[in-house]
Amino acid sequence: MGVACALTGCESREQLRQAQEQRCTSSGLQPGTVPFADCLQRESMADSYRRNQAAGTSWGPPHTVPAYAIGGAAGGWDN
Repeated sequence: MGVACALTGCESREQLRQAQEQRCTSSGLQPGTVPFADCLQRESMADSYRRNQAAGTSWGPPHTVPAYAIGGAAGGWDN
């Protein structure tokens, strides 16, 4: 937790959101626009990634293997 706090500053959700909004407005985007909303989404995902990396946890969906790669009906080794 110490490393995660060092990287994120143990900020509250509101503080994180304000920092994200500041990064987006500082790049010239206007609140209430689609590009601004896109920027907030990217910033939120980047912050989540950094927090998870600092905490040593994985990020993103679990890794899956398509059925055909393990001999499923869609083109396995028996075909």
